[in-house]
Amino acid sequence: MGSETITYQGLKVPKTYYGLTDNFKTDEFDFEFNPKNSLMITGETTNGILGDEVSSRFSVGAKVVLSRENKDYEHLRLVKDYFKIDGDSPKTIIAVGGGSIADYAKVLAKELKANLVVFTTALSHDGLVSGRSSLRNNGIKGSYEAKVPDHVVAFSEIIESSDSDLTLNGWGDHISKYSSLSEWNFALEKNQGGELFDETIYNSIRNSLDNLSESYQNLFEYFVNSGNITNSFGSSRPLSGGEHAIAHALSDTKKKKGDLTYDLDHGKRVAAFGLFLLGIYEDVGEVSEIHWKDYKKEMINLGLPTTLLELGIGYGEFKDAVYKAPTIRSRYGILDHLGERLTDQLIDYSAKRVGLV
Repeated sequence: MGSETITYQGLKVPKTYYGLTDNFKTDEFDFEFNPKNSLMITGETTNGILGDEVSSRFSVGAKVVLSRENKDYEHLRLVKDYFKIDGDSPKTIIAVGGGSIADYAKVLAKELKANLVVFTTALSHDGLVSGRSSLRNNGIKGSYEAKVPDHVVAFSEIIESSDSDLTLNGWGDHISKYSSLSEWNFALEKNQGGELFDETIYNSIRNSLDNLSESYQNLFEYFVNSGNITNSFGSSRPLSGGEHAIAHALSDTKKKKGDLTYDLDHGKRVAAFGLFLLGIYEDVGEVSEIHWKDYKKEMINLGLPTTLLELGIGYGEFKDAVYKAPTIRSRYGILDHLGERLTDQLIDYSAKRVGLV
């Protein structure tokens, strides 16, 4: 295991379990609350994979099965309002599914002041235990306050038999931290935005990248540690930089066009956009955490796509997203720094040099 676990006094850290499903007993998770008569949040696919089994074992009182179209804040508000009218809100929410299910359940648990247990069925992104969630609201993705799970359970057979594409997205999300760390250090060096620095957090992220150990359990532990970092630092700043801003900008455009599948490859895309930004650093004479050529080798070793063509992204829409990225959130980065020097010529040169196009 390559990452250093972050511990802070007073920080809520979820209890985690990674192991076998065979004959699991409900009391082995050491819940400090009674999970019976809870509300389950799951998806159309994940309900069959694990939802029905967990529902039976824990005597779940009610179940909401989400389709791809209703994993958004508008739908969540309807569920929350139902329980307000009903007057009998669930004390515990059990989420069974991947990242989007966990994001939905974390916000609902926060707003209903409920306990939260997450049974994850895939390791596709690092927001699993973060106190923030990304949800669509009227077609636009936003960040919402969320409940940090009390428990997170990952069954090895289910994780290791999940769609390999989901896990690949998980590795993409993790390796993109080279880009986010570069931006964090860049902003600190330029003394922009009142940036804060935490050496323990920096070393933990860097160590997990430098000593990358490619196993499902390690990826699970990387993700848990990433969530703990976000919660202790107070934001995802060390873990999410311009590569994520480009992805969110492109996502907003896709959603407005009615494409509900775009976010499924989030991890692969932020990894590729990280490659582009690492090239930008060199092209304008700035320092990054890793040379883009070495980063690209890491991507190839993990089986990640390195071109827009492989990602199904048009070059024009990519360029539009690069220009829009600095407006997505108020975090200073290389794109903000360039200002009017961010031109078609620079984007073309960097994208071609790193092999993105």
